Amino acid sequence: MTEIAVPERIAQEVDLVVTASNPFSTRYTKPGALRYRFHDQQAVEELLGCLVKGKANLIVGPHGTGKTTLLQSLLEVLNDTFPSVCILKLDGVYQGWRSRIRVAVDRLRRIFSALQSLPRESLLILDGVEQLGFISRQIILQSASVRRVTVLATSHRPMLGMQVVHQTTINSKLIRELLDQLLKGSSEEMNAKVEAWIANDDLDQILNLREFWFELYDLVQPDLIRGRL
Repeated sequence: MTEIAVPERIAQEVDLVVTASNPFSTRYTKPGALRYRFHDQQAVEELLGCLVKGKANLIVGPHGTGKTTLLQSLLEVLNDTFPSVCILKLDGVYQGWRSRIRVAVDRLRRIFSALQSLPRESLLILDGVEQLGFISRQIILQSASVRRVTVLATSHRPMLGMQVVHQTTINSKLIRELLDQLLKGSSEEMNAKVEAWIANDDLDQILNLREFWFELYDLVQPDLIRGRL
């Protein structure tokens, strides 16, 4: 979800004034803007310690629980650990079987191109490896092994032949900390509106953090446009 600028002429005609940016827009909630929060530094070291060079490693977690955010947060240390790092996001939008085939072929082309260009002992990151079929996945992992390239992937579920090194989860404490970070510097009115909205929700029941940010975006955006927040 992105913010849409209201042209000045239209804003004047409908008496709209945008006075502040939406703290829940993707510029603030996208991976890299929000860093993944570990329980402590030991958890980071344990994850990196579980990462087996030359093997297939997997980060598992439900949709919207921070897998991509975790990858972005680890990039700096991974770049210091491996001679070269390549990250590929394996999503794709398609309509109909022809489009599905084109997207699948493009995924494989990008992966094998990366494998051929990466030097030995490098790291290939596949964000969303569940998008690959079983046979394609096994061929890729075998090719990476032959080239001595370590694979780190994300998936919604465990995958055969891949070692799970971390599982992402969300809870009310984490959501509360991220909310406080995003709302820092916001008006009292915005804070009150958000607090009133979440007061009736059990934050421990939220399963998809990304969708939660989208809902909060939609909650405050109309009032932001009208200058009420």
